[in-house]
Amino acid sequence: MRPQTLIPLLLALVASKLALAKIGDVDLPWHVRLGLDALARGHLPRTVEYSWTATGVDYLPNDWLAELLLAVAYRVDGWHAVALLKALVIITLVLTIYFGSWLRAGSNY
Repeated sequence: MRPQTLIPLLLALVASKLALAKIGDVDLPWHVRLGLDALARGHLPRTVEYSWTATGVDYLPNDWLAELLLAVAYRVDGWHAVALLKALVIITLVLTIYFGSWLRAGSNY
């Protein structure tokens, strides 16, 4: 098998393993909950609701797109779909970087 085929395949497999092995990030359920709330209400949250120390404080929703995507994935198939979404994002990033580097290297590869 040629290195141009084998290297991206191995990178994608390692990236998907890493994404699927660690779904238990402590902030992940919070982001999914905020996304589900935003979908249910039709607008982004403006105050912190799920915090021990900052309930009612103004909230700048800077992660809104990721939260909405996570919420949609969670609605589709729960945590399995969230793990799959994480894996797909990591694989896409790894392959984009690899192929961008490969194209930029040109004949030096």
